[in-house]
Amino acid sequence: QVETKKTNVQKQIDFVSKWIAGFVMTCAIITFMIAFFVTDLPVVDSVSIALVCAVAMIPEGLASIVSLTYAWAVSKMTTMNAIVRALPAVETLG
Repeated sequence: QVETKKTNVQKQIDFVSKWIAGFVMTCAIITFMIAFFVTDLPVVDSVSIALVCAVAMIPEGLASIVSLTYAWAVSKMTTMNAIVRALPAVETLG
């Protein structure tokens, strides 16, 4: 059995993703509470509003931003005549 270790960047991405998920869930619950109790909307409409807000808050471009950052780091390293054989090698330098 091969054990895979997470790099520091992967750990940081996991931490940020969990933080964003917690924030989105908290905001969705608060949105539901306000829609249901303050404005007296039906339960179905309150849940719908909360789900729409939750989906809108999730960053779709997070994976592409990380990939572009890696690509930029690799291209910068090639200008310095560094040979990168594996992308995780770039992670440890940052």
